[in-house]
Amino acid sequence: RIGEEDLNVRIRRGKEFLMSGNMVKYTVKFKGREASYPEQGVLKLKIIESELSEVAKSDAEPKMMGKLMSITLIPAGKK
Repeated sequence: RIGEEDLNVRIRRGKEFLMSGNMVKYTVKFKGREASYPEQGVLKLKIIESELSEVAKSDAEPKMMGKLMSITLIPAGKK
């Protein structure tokens, strides 16, 4: 559960880090029964990934670890 503008701020800040050559890790934390619906976390992370696709690429698919789901983005120029 994140507001539209809050998500946009996270995307803008991530873009700044990526453009300066740093990796960015986005994490979604599930509380209570939210962990029963991991597809909602995947959806948010895919939105972030698509918004940043011009400056970054994902090293792997979003993965669930306990009640956390994360994805790491690396600058598009790096390997």
